[in-house]
Order: sequence, then structure tokens, then C-alpha cells
Amino acid sequence: MSTFLNNIRPIITDDLVRLGRKHDGGYVVNERSLKDVKLISLGINNDWSFEESFLTYSSNTVMMYDGSVSKKIFLKIFLIDLIEIVSLKFIIKSLTGSFFISHLKKSYADFFTFLSFKKITSKSNVTFLKEFVSNKPTTIKLNDIIRKNYTKGDSYFLKIDIEGDEYRIYQDILMHSDAISGMVIEFHDIDVMQSKFIEIIEALKKHFYITHIHANNYSHFSDVLESLCIYEISFMNKRLHQENPAYFQKGVYNKEGFDSSNKPDSNDFVIEFN
Repeated sequence: MSTFLNNIRPIITDDLVRLGRKHDGGYVVNERSLKDVKLISLGINNDWSFEESFLTYSSNTVMMYDGSVSKKIFLKIFLIDLIEIVSLKFIIKSLTGSFFISHLKKSYADFFTFLSFKKITSKSNVTFLKEFVSNKPTTIKLNDIIRKNYTKGDSYFLKIDIEGDEYRIYQDILMHSDAISGMVIEFHDIDVMQSKFIEIIEALKKHFYITHIHANNYSHFSDVLESLCIYEISFMNKRLHQENPAYFQKGVYNKEGFDSSNKPDSNDFVIEFN
């Protein structure tokens, strides 16, 4: 077993739940860390099933941030689909039935994405800002988000999938660790970021327990890690688990009924401790 896995060995808890869809976009978290919290979601791309699932647990505020998407962008994608359908090039290609059917399916999916995004962002307790979150000059900081929205007694759950910028914001997480009940972070490129990854994990473990791990099989296998290079790691604030933690010891870790292969057409990567 690699040293890498030892660094992220999870504790055993009895309240794991999956929020979000099957395959990519869903995450396994602790139900107790969702109680009476506001959700800060960093990175949504074209999938907000996690946020929709969260709303079945709580009527509290959901704050979503992603600089790459917006209602206008999703509508534009669908309108381009329609323009292509009436174009001469499309008509010629449509002489082969499979192309016509596949394009119609894409158009329908893009229209559904637009309607779904419009629906969730229209909810009174959901806010969306077309902003990237990091510590770069052109982005907004997690610290500023929490400071701006915090009122006494607030508690937050963080969902973080920001394509590498997770390595840039961990100091903001530590700064507000007392106000964070739990979080799930998707760590990317762990093979080339290994030293920074270990530094962050060790810092976070002073305030949080790791309660679940899952390897994202959209990533490649690393001989250095002896594992995949993208991991979804769930954390729970230590104040929510007062008893002495029992760590997972040996065997296949994958949680049947909770974990799901990110790539629908591939088997889930097996995580094994020994």
C-alpha cells in the first residue's frame, strides 16, 4: 500500500449519504455535517445535482460560484444547436439518420440544462455568481465570501471542485475552520502536487476528520502514488465526532451503494488498504 493512501485513511462513521447524481458530480458526505448549514459550492460546470440534493436536507442558503457558466451561456449553447439544425450543412449531414438523431439528443440535453439551471437559480434561497474562486488577482477569495455572508452562529458546508485552485484556498478554509461543519474537496493532479497535497491534508486534519475517499477514474494512474491522480475527499469537523475515532484498517474501501464510477462506461477504481 502506498504512503499516499495512509495519509488519507478515513475514519469509520455510520451516517454517510450520497448527494448528487450517480457517476460524476455526486459526492459521499456525512449527514450530521449537513445539519443547519449553509452550502458554499465552488465549481458547478453543467451539473448542480449535489446542490439540488442538498436542498432536500436543508432549506438554508445555497451559494454557487463558477466563472465558466451562466444562464446566458447555457441559452447560447442551445440557440447554436437550433441554428445548426436549420443550416444547409446540417441538412446534408442529416441524410445519415444517426447524425440527425444524435444532434437532436444533444439539443434536447442542452435545452434541459438551460431550464434546469434557470430553475435552481430562481429559488429564493439560492444565489449564483459568475465568478472563479481562488487567490488570484482576477478571482474572489473564499475568505471574502464567508466574511461577507457570515452572521453569528452560522455554519457552512463546502463543496469544492475548482480544477486545481483547491491548492490555493486552503488557508481560507483553516481561517474559518470553526464555522465549517464539513466539506468535500476534489483534489486534482496529486501526482505532481504531492508535497503540497500532503501539507494541506495534514493542516486540515488538525481540525477535520477524513470520513470518505473516492478515486475519480477520469484521471490517470500514477506509479508514484500507486493510485489515481484525482481524489474526492470528504471531511467532517472534529467537534461533530466527540468519541475516539476508529480508522478504516484493511481491505477494499469502496462503499457499495454509495460510491459510483465517475466514468459511466468504466468500473470504479478499487481502493485497498493493507
